[in-house]
Amino acid sequence: MYYRILMFVAIGGAVVTLAGCSTIENLFERESKIPLEQLPANVRAGAELAVPGLVLESAEVEKTKRAVAYELEGRANGREYELHVDENGNVTAMKYEVETEGEDQDREN
Repeated sequence: MYYRILMFVAIGGAVVTLAGCSTIENLFERESKIPLEQLPANVRAGAELAVPGLVLESAEVEKTKRAVAYELEGRANGREYELHVDENGNVTAMKYEVETEGEDQDREN
């Protein structure tokens, strides 16, 4: 009887843990800030090619079982940018903020 209760609690805990994640892969995802000096050259080059004049302000690395990706934030031409760049230097997503007469608008590409 004790064994069955213990199994029920263990399985219930696992189900609750998995339900909180959008995918099982998120259980193994690790995200951390990195200094800009540690950003791989091809990742920096891909971001700067996508946004000419980009001045990077922060970087995060996201590691999953399948891939490594980077989330970069910076400024160029009076806009704030957020870029997602894969480990090969390809920009996979970009979001920027545009100021219009006192308002900020977000745009995604």
